[in-house]
Amino acid sequence: SRGRARTVAGHGIPGNGVRAAESVITGGITGALQITADGVTIDGFQITSATNALGTGIHMAAANTGYVIQNNLITGNQIGIYANSAGTSTISNNLFDANNESGSAGGTGIYAEFTNYLTVNNNEFRNHITNSPVVFGATAAGVHTNLVFSNNNVHDNANASNIYVVGVATGTFSGNTVMAASDVTGFSFSGADTDITVTKNTVMNGARGIRVEDAGYGLGSNSMIAINRNAISGNSEYGVGNITADTETVNATCNWWGAFDGPSSIGSGSGDMVSTNVTFSPWLQSTDLDGACPGATSVKVTIDKYLDGVQATAENANSTAFPMHAIFPGGEGDYTLSPVGFNNPNPYQATTGDMPVGSEYSTFENLPTS
Repeated sequence: SRGRARTVAGHGIPGNGVRAAESVITGGITGALQITADGVTIDGFQITSATNALGTGIHMAAANTGYVIQNNLITGNQIGIYANSAGTSTISNNLFDANNESGSAGGTGIYAEFTNYLTVNNNEFRNHITNSPVVFGATAAGVHTNLVFSNNNVHDNANASNIYVVGVATGTFSGNTVMAASDVTGFSFSGADTDITVTKNTVMNGARGIRVEDAGYGLGSNSMIAINRNAISGNSEYGVGNITADTETVNATCNWWGAFDGPSSIGSGSGDMVSTNVTFSPWLQSTDLDGACPGATSVKVTIDKYLDGVQATAENANSTAFPMHAIFPGGEGDYTLSPVGFNNPNPYQATTGDMPVGSEYSTFENLPTS
């Protein structure tokens, strides 16, 4: 499409909805659709372009703005959409299915190198097996500004990272459902990403939920990445990993980690693991992403020995030792209340280690049986 703004419309069925008969565009030598005008809408087609000089189903020129790409089935391409924009543009309600043809950046549903105010909303990405289905690539820091990636369903893709992000200055990733394969990363923020908000996403069942790293492109480190109020669970290696030492501490507070007692590894809970240089406390204690994020996630319990209503001392207890038994989250064991405190400087007092808020703990005197 060249020249003035226009709308190219097929049947207009939402691309990520129930499919029906639709117009099919099969690309020739230069691609299925090459857009070099402002204000162009592509609505309601099946777009298939296996081999062409541009390597894309839809080619959005970086110099233009006002693109609307909606309600399309984009399948069988090298790159589904080469998604560049100079100003406000939207890619929504499309199904990206098995864009696995070989070539430069081949195997991607969306590949972008320069965007300004691009919104990618309510799309489905599936069956990409040779590359990441969504790639925001970069040759310099800050080539993507004011990016929104929201409410997308990314599933059944079997290579690399589901969403791979480099060079974004101010970006929001919200409301997405990312069901990664068992050896795949959900989100990867891989260099020169700054002022990034990751919220209200479900990231499940991959190897790595959200990775923050400098992947070595020489574009600079990541900074100001906030990962809050997400459901992150079932990821085998970690839920959030801050991989490179020169990246600042990642704010990953108030997330659901798949367990009431929070994340594991650096955390003391049983949920998804977190790496070093990740702030994870406090955390959500349920899947309600709008729920309370308690300030205290653990408590210590102090046990005192009383005799006839009076705190025991070496004098009134005649230095007697009282064997005790405790049942706590993850096990049970014996200890003694005596003139020497147990994990406590005071006589006839014992103090537990950290106990998750809401967990069950009981203790009783271990009396001899007759």
